[in-house]
Amino acid sequence: KKKTEAQNKVSDANSAIDTAKQRIDEGDKVIADATIIGLDTAQAKADIATARSKIATADSYYKEASNLFSSGIFEGAKSKAQSAINLANEAENMATGAYNKLQERMTEAGESSKAILNANSDVSQMNEILTKMDYIVRSVEKWGVDLTETLSAVNDAKTNADSAEDLLSQAKNRQASGSFREAI
Repeated sequence: KKKTEAQNKVSDANSAIDTAKQRIDEGDKVIADATIIGLDTAQAKADIATARSKIATADSYYKEASNLFSSGIFEGAKSKAQSAINLANEAENMATGAYNKLQERMTEAGESSKAILNANSDVSQMNEILTKMDYIVRSVEKWGVDLTETLSAVNDAKTNADSAEDLLSQAKNRQASGSFREAI
């Protein structure tokens, strides 16, 4: 029974280490992607480095546990394997946390970019329409038509367009500074 328990614990340690290594690889990938778009990755890199260190120690414990098991020292093997599992779980949690934080920031950056692109297109279209309205109003006024109400509506629309441009500029500045939620 002790042999089986030790064998299972050593096997569990190997699995935990493999899982943590996968999470570290996923963290490395999201760090690379976040770096490309200019996000701050310093904390995530530090967390991944710490996770790697924990995995190196867990690997060492796993090898010791395997050697103890091979030597018939089952309680020692079980204990070392448990230490390896604990470290691997800590490494997995650190790597997963680093991944999740950066992935969330990347999602926010994408949403911010999309919102700004849509707003930019809408503001440009509004400015094109207002330019055409100016031409139409000037042309119709030459015929002596009273366009007081129309001019008032066009002026209100211009004011709104100016406000929209100001807000769009603020959103771009916020995005450039990394404040993606505020940019949306």
